[in-house]
Formats: sequence, structure tokens, C-alpha cells
Amino acid sequence: DTSYKLPNTENVKLYRGLCLSDDKDFQELLRKFKQSDIIIFPAFLSTSLNRDKATQFTGGKGVLLEISADCTLLNKPKCISAISHHQNEDEVLINCFSLLKVDNIKKLEDTLMLYECTLELS
Repeated sequence: DTSYKLPNTENVKLYRGLCLSDDKDFQELLRKFKQSDIIIFPAFLSTSLNRDKATQFTGGKGVLLEISADCTLLNKPKCISAISHHQNEDEVLINCFSLLKVDNIKKLEDTLMLYECTLELS
């Protein structure tokens, strides 16, 4: 079934919602990560092809990561919708210790920021 495969293109958009309901955590993240910084996730990173679904995970306060991924590379993210318990989430996994470069930061609402990132694959 091709609906469970990522397109073999250079610019696939993936989304991850981070809920930061504690104002201190929200401000710390904004202070810590700036444009051109690298974010490293030490574990598998669950993302979605569906921006609205990822936004729900922010709970209205947090950060939405918009990740541009090159899916023509060997070490590309993997679509796991076919085996996921929540198949309607269009889930895609990014490998452990992947690097995200923060390209741009936009304010969507007072308590919701958009971090536009590029997945740096080795």
C-alpha cells in the first residue's frame, strides 16, 4: 500500500508538537534555541505528516516543529502508519541522534511558536 510510504523527494514536511504548559519551560526553550542552532534528539523522534494533528499535541501552548526532510537519502525518516496503534496520526519516525537545524522561528500565537527546521541527515 503506497499510502504508507514517504514520497521520494527532497522536501517532505514533517511536524512535531511540543506541549510546554509551564511558562518557565516555554520561556527556557525560546531562550535556549535560536535561529541557526542545532537541536539533537537522543531518541527516536515521532513526527506526523499532518500539521493539524501535530498542533493538537501542543495543547495550545508550546512549539510546533516543522521539519523539512530529504527523503531521497538512505538514512531517511520512516513512515510507520501501517503498524502504529494510532494510524490516523500519519506517524513518521526520525532516527536517534538526528540533527535539526533551526532555520526560522515564527510566532503563531502568544503561547505557540513555529520552529522551521531542516533535518540534517548523515
